[in-house]
Amino acid sequence: MKEPLKKAEEISNRFELKYFFSPHYVEEKFHLDKNDREEVRNSFAAFNVHMDSFLAFLTFVLGIVYLVRFFLAVPSDQNVGAYIAQYPYSFAGSTLLTVGSLLVLAYVIPTTLLRAKENGLNRLFGFFFPFFLAITMTLYLISDAKSGNMSHAGAISPAIFWLAIIAVTQEAAFVDNLILISFTALDTFIAITVLNAFYPIAEIHQYYILGAIYFFSALFLHNLFYTFFCQERYIETRNKELSAQAIYDPLTYCQNRAGLAAYLKRLPASNKTMALVMFDIDSFKLYNDQFSHKAGDEVLRKITQAVKDLYLNEQDSLPFFRYGGDEFLLFYDISDEKTLANELGKLKRAIIALDLVAPKGAPAPYCTVSIGAVFFSTFGSDFDSIFTKVDASLYNSKNFGKNHISIGNKIIDPDTDQTKKDESPTL
Repeated sequence: MKEPLKKAEEISNRFELKYFFSPHYVEEKFHLDKNDREEVRNSFAAFNVHMDSFLAFLTFVLGIVYLVRFFLAVPSDQNVGAYIAQYPYSFAGSTLLTVGSLLVLAYVIPTTLLRAKENGLNRLFGFFFPFFLAITMTLYLISDAKSGNMSHAGAISPAIFWLAIIAVTQEAAFVDNLILISFTALDTFIAITVLNAFYPIAEIHQYYILGAIYFFSALFLHNLFYTFFCQERYIETRNKELSAQAIYDPLTYCQNRAGLAAYLKRLPASNKTMALVMFDIDSFKLYNDQFSHKAGDEVLRKITQAVKDLYLNEQDSLPFFRYGGDEFLLFYDISDEKTLANELGKLKRAIIALDLVAPKGAPAPYCTVSIGAVFFSTFGSDFDSIFTKVDASLYNSKNFGKNHISIGNKIIDPDTDQTKKDESPTL
């Protein structure tokens, strides 16, 4: 199990500027490991693909609006071709906005509908979308510069800038790569400065303000969205860990009664025969009394680990539960007595092989277990009645002198003296 994360209370809710300018800080703040970061970035990229459809549609509509406005502004006494030649940058910007958005839509909508995984083509379009918006903005800047103000029918508006903020924010799918944001902002500042030298722009300060707002807002929003994804991943991971902790016994790392209840709900509804096995440690109370409860805890850990090691390659198919104290339950996908007896014999020998010293008054000088087992059908079975039967089977082993295996009311290994060791056991 992954090392538990720090408590949720340690994650501060207060505003921290680092959140919005350092993706690595966000990842560290939410204690994301390498796998978590990969999952978050993949989720963030998938989210961007969905956003592409929405944003590309908006820019497509906006491009159509600007083209219509451009042609409506053609004087009645002037040829359309001559008007386009007079304002080529404005026409080119509107056309690129329309055609580029349509191209993005032609790719991202099928990708979104098919829920395709991210690939090289996806990333290519992820870069293309912000770049064509940056080029569009530059074309509009040139158009504005030549007209000397921001009032021309085809000129850029603050809406284009803010649309670009959202688009580039979403399209920088890999959080560390903020080159697109920097490029678009740098392009804007350079274009403004160079064009202003040739074509003085009356409202040039507005462009600088919008460029600065764009750059810092893009960084801010980019990492704000990423913070939400990191937080969601942290909560998801933390909930899984808490759920795991709720069904696992902290001493032995076996599932507890909550885990048992969940397992019983997952049993197949078909009429399938399985075996329920219950075992406990012989004279365990004497062990605690004579050697201390701490030593008793160590015995519990060693015995449960021996069982897990015995079925190391079958842990997923062999449910193992601590029912309480020194009592444990196992479910075997076995339907015949001979096979089950062989398995329980291996289980018993694995525990004896630990060579753990037993307290005075125990049935042997080394730790042993008494085992009871019953067969049951998974169809319409009442676990309470099944448990009563396996409990009775366990007590049948104990009443026979402990250190025995009982299937139903039948003792399987009455000659337990054969398992004694000549050498003295060790703790």
